[in-house]
Amino acid sequence: MSHRTSFSAARGRAASREGEPAARAPGPRRRVTLGRLDRADAGSGRTSAVVGPITRAGRRACYAALLTKDFFSGTQSHAHPQRIDDRRALALLEVARATAPWTDGLLARVDPAGRVSPRSRVLCAALGVLAEACHRALGGRTEPDRRVAVAAALLALLTKIDDEVIDRPGFHGGGPGRAPRAAIERRTRAYLAPTLEAVRRGRAPNGEPRCALAAALGQLLQALSSAPERLDRLLTTIAWGWEVQVRAVAIYTAHPREVSEAEVASVTAEISGAWLQMITEVGTLPADASRPLREGERAAFLAWGAQIQRADALADFEKDLGDGLLSTVPGVQGYARVGEDYVTWARRGQLARLYGLLVEERLDLLCLPERAGPPAGAAMPELGEVPAWLEWIRGFLTWRYLVHPACRRAPDDPRFAPFVDDVASWRDYITGAQRLVTRTSAPAFAQGTR
Repeated sequence: MSHRTSFSAARGRAASREGEPAARAPGPRRRVTLGRLDRADAGSGRTSAVVGPITRAGRRACYAALLTKDFFSGTQSHAHPQRIDDRRALALLEVARATAPWTDGLLARVDPAGRVSPRSRVLCAALGVLAEACHRALGGRTEPDRRVAVAAALLALLTKIDDEVIDRPGFHGGGPGRAPRAAIERRTRAYLAPTLEAVRRGRAPNGEPRCALAAALGQLLQALSSAPERLDRLLTTIAWGWEVQVRAVAIYTAHPREVSEAEVASVTAEISGAWLQMITEVGTLPADASRPLREGERAAFLAWGAQIQRADALADFEKDLGDGLLSTVPGVQGYARVGEDYVTWARRGQLARLYGLLVEERLDLLCLPERAGPPAGAAMPELGEVPAWLEWIRGFLTWRYLVHPACRRAPDDPRFAPFVDDVASWRDYITGAQRLVTRTSAPAFAQGTR
């Protein structure tokens, strides 16, 4: 369940060769340097008017370049433009570059096996842009050390690290003979409890490296916060997000006949809504942020979360099935159409049948919003660029589904066109992410040094 976590005619340019034709509040602020933080105990060949010509083979190459380690090793760099022009891509990459020495320094100790992929590391670091956008919109000024972005990136990475364990079949035991839902919830809650405690207290309750990272994050959040009530609000959101993870594991790994469409829809909205809200809400902590998030803005994150997680369910359909997450939104809808055949195909890894089902039964269309732009009533006009970034993430995930090698939907399908009209930005981001990973893979970077 990749909750979580984020393009124009220039897509054709970047495709495979086969497809070419307010005032600061007074009072002292407690400061913590990042140096101390780092040492904490812590198929077609159709031509698209929207995205340009692309063949099935070109789509496969495009997807491989996007998602595999080969992409980040640089072996696919010839398929991407040399110049990065898009403003949003540059903004994401700049935040990722500024935060990476600290996020990767801690992550190298927490995740030495590299379970969190390079693309996930970069994206989590880049999502610090949400917190900074919120901070600026509320009157804040970005400081040279980028502490707001660093804290948001660490929070995103911490959830990803835990996800890499709790989403795996070896943990939740999805499939025949799975433990009862209550038992899965108890197991997941117990696993997540130490990191939640470490964030709240700023001290690790045990010697686990993930708890050291969580404690470092907790210390930084305390240092950023100008008032206890601001930190308490954020910690309440984080605790909510942890509990949503518990529910999501239990629901998504259940047999589709054991869950209702309503509870799947509810947890789908919450899993991305809570995640993106907590990352953004870091921007409300400093004294120069004029206010906390309002209730209407919190509700808006749920509306955005419902759409973003549906797009994520399409983008990661293959991965989720491999992890035993059978009861996502497209999963329960597929089961409603073909019954046990869906479960059989999933357990046998019959991707052609499964991706065919998405198109033949129009399940992928059910995951699309009714219209482009913000969800109804979720514009968040006082949060600056935050809604634009959420729309960027939603589109990125939708596009990833369309370029998946098993996807049976024509990439120029007009029903998808309003949601995948920013390919140039996504391509530029991917190109820059490749370069960033290659450039920052030296030992000094892995050690978290300046």
